[in-house]
Amino acid sequence: MATLLTRLRLGPIVDDVEQPSLVIKARRWIMVISLLLAVFGTIMVFSASTVLSYRNHNIAYNYGLNHVLSVAVGLVVMFFAMRISQRKWKQLALWLLSATTLVLLATFVLGSAVGGQQNWIAVGGIKLQPSEFAKISLVLCIAIAAGMINADAPDWKRFWRQVCLISGLLIGPVVLAGDAGTPAVMVPLALGLVIICGASWRSISYAGAVLFVGGVAIVMRKAYRLERLGSNWFDPSADSSGGGYQSTHGQYAIAGGGWFGTGLGSGREKWGGLPAAHTDFILASTAEETGVITAALVIAALGLLAFWFLRIALLHQELMPRAVCAGVGIWLGWQSIVNIAMVVGVFPVIGVTLPLVSYGGSSMIATLAGIGMGLSFLKVER
Repeated sequence: MATLLTRLRLGPIVDDVEQPSLVIKARRWIMVISLLLAVFGTIMVFSASTVLSYRNHNIAYNYGLNHVLSVAVGLVVMFFAMRISQRKWKQLALWLLSATTLVLLATFVLGSAVGGQQNWIAVGGIKLQPSEFAKISLVLCIAIAAGMINADAPDWKRFWRQVCLISGLLIGPVVLAGDAGTPAVMVPLALGLVIICGASWRSISYAGAVLFVGGVAIVMRKAYRLERLGSNWFDPSADSSGGGYQSTHGQYAIAGGGWFGTGLGSGREKWGGLPAAHTDFILASTAEETGVITAALVIAALGLLAFWFLRIALLHQELMPRAVCAGVGIWLGWQSIVNIAMVVGVFPVIGVTLPLVSYGGSSMIATLAGIGMGLSFLKVER
């Protein structure tokens, strides 16, 4: 069966040896965009977090300095990840899956709760969110399962069993820990990978129906999720002091910035109106201080980053490297969409960061590591 990428006709399936200029162009775009977004995000984190940082730590730039460290570590990890061979990634996959699953399960015993979600582990005074790194294992392991598909006689039942096992090990503990935001990224990511691999639309529709029922059940487990769902989708301003508080103030920030913003550092919502001004709602802070035009450029850069990963996926005739590259593109693209929709009030507030821009060490390092993994699968190995 032809894969979805081929059907979309985004470009011909080529060999990187035949078109080295396209490979070089893709790598340069991805690396430059990633670096620019990380640098711009650092500037915005410094600006948006000053008030909260001074309130909590008596220093205006505590969160900003932590973010610089996360970006530095993430860039180093990205550099090493992109130098790992595809053969080595295959060898590491089972170890990564096992280690990630064990750490996710360890959060139930050793984890600490943040915002009602017990999905963090403190290591030497540093809090890590293992679910962010689970996205890397999810992409890699499903891609490897895809690489086992026999093109002449594909065993889709076996592939679906593998996908369900991998997804269950990596997403199940996150859901049980009370996190709704990360599964909202990982489940569509897994489904997107299945589509890329060429599974039948009938089986995909069945899986989608099951996931929809499961999503409803997850939402109904917590009363505050129902409150946020109703507030965000109907009228956030009607409950601006309750479930619609964050969405309402996020929209205030965007509207207050206008086209060109109030000026870097002069945002008003970070003074207490917008609770997550430097994390989940960094885009609202960006729009308020630097303007809607700048926020739109950030969105365009994220879209371009996702596009190039999907585009370089077409460089591979083998399904595994194509799935890895496309998976990283889906990850970055879909997580960006969820965050943007959350900020503007289209989606409920579920705690999803804006890739490469929001404050969050685990998110930053995992995202840059994922980009490095995608770059390592850009070339066709002989």
